[in-house]
Amino acid sequence: MKVVRSILFYGGDGSINPSDDNSTHYLSDLAILPLHSPFSVTSPPWSTASGLQNSLGGPSVRAHIAFTGGLNGDNMLIIGGVMPNQMPIDEEPTAYTYDIDLGRWNSFSLPRENRLNRQGAGCTVTKNGTAYIWGGKRSARVPIHVMNLPANIYRFDSVHPENSSFIPLTVNPPLRYAHTQTLIANDRIVILGGFDGLTGNAISLSDVWVFDIKASNWTHITAELDRDNKPENRSSHSQVLMPDGYSILIYGGYDGYHVYNDVAVLDTRTWKWTVKNTNAALQGRADHTDVNNIIKATLVGTNMIVAFGFSGVSTSLTVMSDIEVLDINTWSWTSVYTPSGLPFSDDTDSGTTQRTDDTSSYPSLAIIAGAVTGGLVVFILILIAFYLFNVYQQRTRSSSSSVARVHSLPSYITISEIKRHDNSPKRSDTIGTSTTVVANDTSPVTVLPSPWKDTQEWVYSSIPKVVHKPDDTCSQRQNDLEVDRDQEIEEKEYFDRQEFILLSDEVCQQEF
Repeated sequence: MKVVRSILFYGGDGSINPSDDNSTHYLSDLAILPLHSPFSVTSPPWSTASGLQNSLGGPSVRAHIAFTGGLNGDNMLIIGGVMPNQMPIDEEPTAYTYDIDLGRWNSFSLPRENRLNRQGAGCTVTKNGTAYIWGGKRSARVPIHVMNLPANIYRFDSVHPENSSFIPLTVNPPLRYAHTQTLIANDRIVILGGFDGLTGNAISLSDVWVFDIKASNWTHITAELDRDNKPENRSSHSQVLMPDGYSILIYGGYDGYHVYNDVAVLDTRTWKWTVKNTNAALQGRADHTDVNNIIKATLVGTNMIVAFGFSGVSTSLTVMSDIEVLDINTWSWTSVYTPSGLPFSDDTDSGTTQRTDDTSSYPSLAIIAGAVTGGLVVFILILIAFYLFNVYQQRTRSSSSSVARVHSLPSYITISEIKRHDNSPKRSDTIGTSTTVVANDTSPVTVLPSPWKDTQEWVYSSIPKVVHKPDDTCSQRQNDLEVDRDQEIEEKEYFDRQEFILLSDEVCQQEF
């Protein structure tokens, strides 16, 4: 069983044919192999958390099922298998869980009528934590008169075990054990090899059964073997799904006499086998574990790691305690494991184990918080910029409106002098679009601005009044104004002719 950063190996037996009464052959060893750093296959860096577990609550067991599951997928579950002093009943009353993060064992009761007291069964786990258990054989302790194992597949809910049950089907494959199960396309389980449940003979790798999880039905397929009818019939081999998602790789196995060391690939699109040539002829291996680079399954870069098992021939089998690594890109067995394409960095404590999950494809909480904070800062800056721009516009309007020009005077005032803007005190106040002019403490008079634009502000100085007699004619008054006009033209070249004409007209109108 593999979790991110580490592979967990649990249980097994220390002899080829252990006696049911000899509990020393049943192992409760937990071996943890860190994966984040390179290592030589001759000296694996086993974690210090490895060791015997029976005193900590772990079972002594062999030929069992082990997989990850639970609410967060952070527990190793152990179901079935053969244990010392096991009750001779058809049901498996108890399952065990190991919390990978806490390193703590627990146990719980299985639903009734589970019929899981068996060995050599296969197990496939989907991404939602549901395990599909099929096949296997009875423990030697179970009396013969007990009915045969059902051929139905058992659906185990690792989150809510009470919801687990057999899937009722009328058509099922003949039972087999020591076979392999591979999940493809997340909804189909491919059954390969194994021993026949009735005869005990090794089954051909061309005899393939596929269970459709969505449709809940079985399909029988006859696969095409490679040259010389290879790979041969076998059981107890390892399997991994390759990164392409449709090719199943197998290694090793046992047919009851020979232990194989070959490597072959089954293309599930064409259902054709291809035997691969590797760079070295390793000794055969069977009943071993396998870990391979595959997303959401047993992925370890591009490396297939195999460990433990047994080798030799039926008359001289030996238990193995080493590991081997196959690079599936070059099809070569390597002496050094090198991490490749792993979802973790190299700066983690080798004794730490973590579960496999999909959280690596999502942004972290820190990234999300940073993005939200950055968005708020940008929004606030935009508001400030908008406010400053609005203030600037208001000031611009106020400044432009304050420069209103005065181009006409009350009718009772004659112009004696018009000066350009200087340091003299201003006497005008802008109110709206009109201008109020005050001359010699008289009442303010409101006049309209001139239609012509001027770049400078006009300021009026003290202007002497010209007094006319009541009997003066309009022409005489106009002549006086004309004289003043000529004098002003000589003194100032910026005289406004229109203002003079307008003022003259107003004087005439007052007379009449």
